[in-house]
Amino acid sequence: MSLLDGLRFRMGASPIHRIDPRAKFIMVMTLFSASILFYELPPLMAIFLLQVPILLLGRVAREWIRTLRGEPCWP
Repeated sequence: MSLLDGLRFRMGASPIHRIDPRAKFIMVMTLFSASILFYELPPLMAIFLLQVPILLLGRVAREWIRTLRGEPCWP
């Protein structure tokens, strides 16, 4: 298993999984762009914390944490 397996899309029944892929792409690109624009800690922490409700709605918090730590998500 690769460390990048945590980034692979998996089908789910959450509200986040039902969003149109184009809308999710725009959301990801906005967060990515904002994280590149700022280099100070407070804005980066706000961007980081903004992702928490999205992760909880998508029910993927455990996989996200494992990806941050560098662990394979599926043994």
